[in-house]
Amino acid sequence: MKPIIGIVVGNILDFFVSAVLGAIVVAILTVPQVREAAAHGLHPNAQAMMASLTSSPSFLIATFATGAIGSLLGGFVAAWIAGQTEILCGALSAAFGMIEGVRELAAGTSGVPLPLMVVSILLSPLLGVLGAQIRMSMAGRR
Repeated sequence: MKPIIGIVVGNILDFFVSAVLGAIVVAILTVPQVREAAAHGLHPNAQAMMASLTSSPSFLIATFATGAIGSLLGGFVAAWIAGQTEILCGALSAAFGMIEGVRELAAGTSGVPLPLMVVSILLSPLLGVLGAQIRMSMAGRR
């Protein structure tokens, strides 16, 4: 039962950390555009801002990094809670993120270039495994 709880908690943590960090990144990157528009007495166009944002290299790097941090932490926590089959739990802690990534890819709603989206989907379980490995090495197991 502990491995299942670890996988579920790891998935939730992965999603939550990625979403919260992602929202912070969007806020940080859009504030200058909003200030610029307000300084000229304009109302910022949300659609134009998002189009500009999603084509920005800094946004793509930050989005990739927040997802990676979420997957790593999710794998770490999944392994910690599970206490057994840590590597498997770490990999499965990224399942929800992978499913959501594939759904966005199929629907064409990600706004992220296809190669980066594919790499993100494929790296997610590997980062979960890395998080589990870190947890195991901290616990003195390899």
